[in-house]
Amino acid sequence: MKTVLVPKPLKIESNLEKQFVLDRNGYISVCDKNFFDAVVTAKKYFLGEAQVIIGEYAHKKAQIVVEKNEDKDEAYKLIINENGIKISAGSKSGAFYGFMTLKQLIRQYGNTLPFVEIEDEPYFKIRGYMLDISRNKIPTIAHLKEKVDMLCELKINHLELYVEGAPFAFKNHKIAYDGVSVLTGEEIAEFDKYCLERFIELVPTQNTFGHMGRWLFDTPGYKHLAECPEGFNRRDNGEFVPWPLCLDPTSEEAFDFVKDISDDLLSYFSSDKYNVCCDETLEVGLGKSKPLADEIGIGRVYLNYLLKLHNYCRQKGKQMMFWADIINEYPELVPEIPKDIIALNWGYYNDLPKEDSCIAFEKSGVPYCVCPGSAVWNTMIGNTTQMLENVHDTVMKGYRHSAIGVVTTDWGDSGHIQGIAPAYPSIVYGAALSWQPQVNEDIDLPSILNLHIFEDKAKVMGDFSLNIGRYVDYEKRKIENTADTFRLLRGSLENEKLVEDLDVSDIEKVENYLKSFLPILLKADMKNSDSALIIREYKLGIDMLLYALLKARYIIKTKREKQEDLAMLTKIHFKAKELIKELSETWLIKNKLSLLLNSVDFLQNDIKFSKEKLGL
Repeated sequence: MKTVLVPKPLKIESNLEKQFVLDRNGYISVCDKNFFDAVVTAKKYFLGEAQVIIGEYAHKKAQIVVEKNEDKDEAYKLIINENGIKISAGSKSGAFYGFMTLKQLIRQYGNTLPFVEIEDEPYFKIRGYMLDISRNKIPTIAHLKEKVDMLCELKINHLELYVEGAPFAFKNHKIAYDGVSVLTGEEIAEFDKYCLERFIELVPTQNTFGHMGRWLFDTPGYKHLAECPEGFNRRDNGEFVPWPLCLDPTSEEAFDFVKDISDDLLSYFSSDKYNVCCDETLEVGLGKSKPLADEIGIGRVYLNYLLKLHNYCRQKGKQMMFWADIINEYPELVPEIPKDIIALNWGYYNDLPKEDSCIAFEKSGVPYCVCPGSAVWNTMIGNTTQMLENVHDTVMKGYRHSAIGVVTTDWGDSGHIQGIAPAYPSIVYGAALSWQPQVNEDIDLPSILNLHIFEDKAKVMGDFSLNIGRYVDYEKRKIENTADTFRLLRGSLENEKLVEDLDVSDIEKVENYLKSFLPILLKADMKNSDSALIIREYKLGIDMLLYALLKARYIIKTKREKQEDLAMLTKIHFKAKELIKELSETWLIKNKLSLLLNSVDFLQNDIKFSKEKLGL
């Protein structure tokens, strides 16, 4: 049997013929009292009845001995032999990670453990995961704790909950979330403590420049703070955007607003970092800041605003982080970025982020993280080919060019209607590569997912979770940042442009591929606590996409072939109702009600259209 660990350790030697039998109710001897709390937290996951004692490592009753050594922070050594189990580490986090590796060995081998010698340490200082909580779906604290339980086993040490708009109960801005269930400061403080105990830094993350439409357009009383209050024409394609998205960088009132919401949010976090975001500031220089931009340039206007935020962060005792997409457009300004700022260099396609941008940060001495994407948003069940290439290539660019970390991003565009499991492969792969890139390039991802994530005795979910996300490869049209079938799902039943260049044969290819996975899903024998929900949400994802293809068939028949099919429309009508019911039920298992109704608006539109057509 091959030992399966994630992340794969830097060095491992094993002898499967020799074994040590562990008594899970035995003693754990901790030689350094500073390690006590870390060991107690770690052992809760798989050695619940074991008693932790502080004393010499030679304590005769102890089967597990925890020693302090002089190794690097987060490094650990794990030895299992005839004398028992010994974990040695230079820090509390290293001891904790040693236990997480032991947990995985026990999951694979039970109490009869092979002899092993493991020496392990991380390559990247920051090994992160970011979850979007701003696109209608706000997780419960209980669900967030469950996610941290998975992340800490993967040796992730940095977590961000992305905030734009008001998924948080801001004290002075109740109008922004009135009547919506959001995260409270008390919940954040509780969750922050939970993360700290598991050596994960919960980093406050809030957009403070772009992506402010939820404030400027959706919330009365904030529009005047916008760069372009009545909308703008995009610089890249000239398309008119009829609502404001970006704050006016020249407005002191706008900056006072940023400071107010930041002061509130930061008060609940123990982290010494603050991700101010500042990405996709599409209309800077097109509105109120145009006179200044004409004088000094758009890039300089952006950088000056960034420096104002940097000064604010320093006053708050926080190290600033920001998304690097805009500054990458002005590489000549990169050397002017203060060297205590961390740039987050993101890109979600095969050639992004550009390697030149990593080189620019490396040469200028600006610390930076590379940030790949889960490729789940706007797909329902993932885009596996894009995810694997993007995560691998992005991390390796950071590895080659002195990045200090990796943050895998998991966005919720278009209402965050995907389930929890489609992001698992990207979380695991990102975590493994961020621990030791070269060692983990060739990991057996399906086996890892089967054993350590899904705990699937039938060993089908690893391949299933990867292969189901390859449906995008069968689509005729390739569209950035979404899947074509997902675009059909959210589109109008009256929009003939949705099916341009599509034939029924193109639809059938995707349909047949998706349908082939339903029997596989039923073969799964998962033992993890979310098994029932995972099956429901994957089935829902497949049903949603098949529904989208039914819509495409209807549009082709009625718009292109000019044949009204009331039977097909009736099927669409009742299927949409069924999907709303299932999405609502699964949503509420792990998430607050929040803006659920906003996320099913496209289905409500289909119901309204079909109801009128059918005379119901």
